Amino acid sequence: MQFTPQQLTGGVKYAPVTRIGNWLEDLALEQSKKDNFLQNSAMGSLTLRKQQTKFSIFNEIVPLSYSDDGIIRFGDSIILKHDSSNGILACDPYERLVPGQDFFYVTGTTDSPIPRARNTFTIIRPPSNLKNIEDDENDPILKLGQPFCLSCNESLLVHPGSSILAPRLYLTSTKKNERMATRSSNRQLVYLSNTLNADCIWYLTKPSHGRRNGAERFLAFGQPMKADLSVQITHRQTNMYLTLDSTQRFQTEFGIEMECFADRSSAVGKLGILVSENQGYSTPNTLSKPDAPTFSWHIVLSDSPDYNIESKHLPPEATIDAILHEIKNYLLSNGTDGFLNLREYFQDLDLKNHIKGKFYIDDLKRALISYGIPLDPIYYDSIINLLDKKKTGLIDWRSFLRLIRGSLPNYRLKAIEDIFRRIDHKLVDAVSFDSLAKAFKGDEDSFQHLLQTFKSKGEKMASIESFIDYYGDLSQAIEDDESFSNYLNSLW
Repeated sequence: MQFTPQQLTGGVKYAPVTRIGNWLEDLALEQSKKDNFLQNSAMGSLTLRKQQTKFSIFNEIVPLSYSDDGIIRFGDSIILKHDSSNGILACDPYERLVPGQDFFYVTGTTDSPIPRARNTFTIIRPPSNLKNIEDDENDPILKLGQPFCLSCNESLLVHPGSSILAPRLYLTSTKKNERMATRSSNRQLVYLSNTLNADCIWYLTKPSHGRRNGAERFLAFGQPMKADLSVQITHRQTNMYLTLDSTQRFQTEFGIEMECFADRSSAVGKLGILVSENQGYSTPNTLSKPDAPTFSWHIVLSDSPDYNIESKHLPPEATIDAILHEIKNYLLSNGTDGFLNLREYFQDLDLKNHIKGKFYIDDLKRALISYGIPLDPIYYDSIINLLDKKKTGLIDWRSFLRLIRGSLPNYRLKAIEDIFRRIDHKLVDAVSFDSLAKAFKGDEDSFQHLLQTFKSKGEKMASIESFIDYYGDLSQAIEDDESFSNYLNSLW
């Protein structure tokens, strides 16, 4: 409550029933703060509520794969246990390494190997262009030396308010540089990323014990991977081994955890490689220095098939088709002009753009967010990669709209083309604006709306491509083919 200068200097006091100063504003401010707190609490956006939600998601018990024969297969949900430290590999997809970039922390936890969402990973088959030539796509068994990817548990990919999962996050490592390194020991960083590329590829090998198992280690390549084997998890791109450092510990929201990184070092001891080769006892492939024991891991599976049952219903995976379907449904929910309104929005932005017809990737994401499409920007990466095959960083926004809209059914495409051919007597795939005006039977506002489509592209004549784009957008809100045909015939 505010006081007057007279009261502060000991002047005459007002009666208790008298209110002075900005008392109404103070009350309104206090009520506003209270309402804002209650609203944030109900939405779960308070810091405490966010942390409670995070803990409940990350510590949720999830299925762990069971194998009768102990053999590891693609699609298995596993736990990775570090032999020398007894640490468990864990991740935190809510904690970014670099603000604004989708790189997330991977650590080692000292918890018991109970299958929780943050310490359970799924073995994924890599894309065809990143496999070995001899890999059999129809063989589900993971073999030593065979490339694979590790994805975080799908329970961590559930986003509030989204009907699809977030894009997969893969265990990734990149050669150490001035921007990417572990924060304590400055070694090669291991993290989660939603970009599936060569940095996400790993393979398993038996640890080297020098002369004792040189030939055995070499001949093990191509053999089925079993859960009781001690193995090294090798990053194919940098030839570094995944490991944890029990001496590098730091405090996290989940307690004291260990640093995870990729490294390569040998145990002490010399090898007479040249002498051994000269005598015919070994080859460079069968004789190597012993690997340090800090690089050894065990894959943990379930002891009972009961733990392999998924009881939680998860949204569908964030495939390109699912993401496009989400965007399309939002546009259609805005009425029959949903696609046209987005096209007009892009046209207005394009007028201020110095590269006509194309947006930079970040500008496109910001435009979609500003337009109100309720999707996290990370969902757009897979679509952008599909359109930006040359990696120029520029996206043709008309191609983006065509991808969302999808290809037109043959019946509708033919109906639009037939209308245009009625006007295009010269069959040159372009007509003058005057010819369009003479053939159009609708109202003036609708015609000007159509005309703007051509003019925004700088066309001096109406092209058949722009004509198809315009009515292709409108057709998305009309389910019946016959109704769409009748609609066109009523206008032309």
